[in-house]
Amino acid sequence: MTANSEKSNNGARATLAFEDTGAGVAPEHEDRLFTPFFTTKEPGKGTGMGLAVSQSIVREHDGEITFSTNASGSRFVVAIPMASSEIGRNMSADPGNSSVHSGNATILVVDDDHDMVAALCDILRQAGYQTMGAHSGDEAVAIVEREIPDVLISDLRMAGMTGHGLQTEVKRLAPNLPVIIITAFGLDSDRGRIDEARRV
Repeated sequence: MTANSEKSNNGARATLAFEDTGAGVAPEHEDRLFTPFFTTKEPGKGTGMGLAVSQSIVREHDGEITFSTNASGSRFVVAIPMASSEIGRNMSADPGNSSVHSGNATILVVDDDHDMVAALCDILRQAGYQTMGAHSGDEAVAIVEREIPDVLISDLRMAGMTGHGLQTEVKRLAPNLPVIIITAFGLDSDRGRIDEARRV
């Protein structure tokens, strides 16, 4: 993987390039790479949603994913517009909760995907934060009842109690607790759920 930035007539963009040394993508599969549920793996070995979800997320940020392939491997490039310096100055000028911004906060991460909880907690710990993990809304509520974190990060779509339902419950227990709702399905498909969460 390589990271870079580039400037064009349309402004500055950040790029991430991912390359492998496999056999490349078969010509008959190239037009279906980003099609939801398309996979060449055996049944039960893959969902076929990885590239489709990635493309949705990148497009929600006004970016694009391109790819090239040959018999020596494939290369995918993610390009996303960079924020303006004015936005950066405005963000830097608002200190907000100093403990959160300085990496001294305790963050509760909630997702029914165990690997996602582990990955997010690892990233946050590397940034200096203390973390707690929960794999369901009910488990997260039980944690908040015992110990209120500084921030709660929850997946929107979870089995059982959804992220929106969890937000409603924890706001009853801790009205001032900041809640960050995340989703991998893109703004268009989850707009209704996101609007509900914003109203809590």
